[in-house]
Amino acid sequence: MSMSMSGPRAQAPDPAGDPGHEVWALAFRVFGTKRGADFWMTRPNPELGGKTPERLVAAGRADIVKEFLQATLEGDFG
Repeated sequence: MSMSMSGPRAQAPDPAGDPGHEVWALAFRVFGTKRGADFWMTRPNPELGGKTPERLVAAGRADIVKEFLQATLEGDFG
């Protein structure tokens, strides 16, 4: 009997190189917990034009969110 892989798990993308995954991982580093990262990613942010970071990532603008988070990690608030 052979087992074949099918369904969503068989087609799950590799997170390496995925901008969305990279942003969430960086948010976790900044906020220290999954809950903190989730909270930040799903709330409108005035520094990001009033959009949620999650929405920007979905719209293909992960670069903006990564830049913001990286600046936060480096203590560059100005």
